[in-house]
Amino acid sequence: MKDHIKEKLDTNELCVSMLQKSEEKGLTFDDLWNKKINSTMKEWKQNKNTQKVYKDLYKSSNSEDEKVNTYITLIIKFIFTAEKERMASNSIWVQSVIETIFNEKYLSTKIDSKVIEI
Repeated sequence: MKDHIKEKLDTNELCVSMLQKSEEKGLTFDDLWNKKINSTMKEWKQNKNTQKVYKDLYKSSNSEDEKVNTYITLIIKFIFTAEKERMASNSIWVQSVIETIFNEKYLSTKIDSKVIEI
């Protein structure tokens, strides 16, 4: 997506001129892109609805029966369909990914093994 937008900007004279002026001031397209992505991610992660979804992941999927699987458990069972795949390490991996997605301090759109600490 980033490359597509950059390509479109590079074909517009006004945009090229504005980007050149920004680069002269030490502000590159990548800087602008990262700033926008980070602010958008932070805004989304701080949104009350997003925070509610995160909390709901650890609630029972049936409000009338607290012994029923939580939503996070259902996600794990959906991802790892074979019983033998549902081991503690895979469950921890899923939780690590979810924690990273909702962590307000982590604003990148990429999640890799460097980010997920198991």
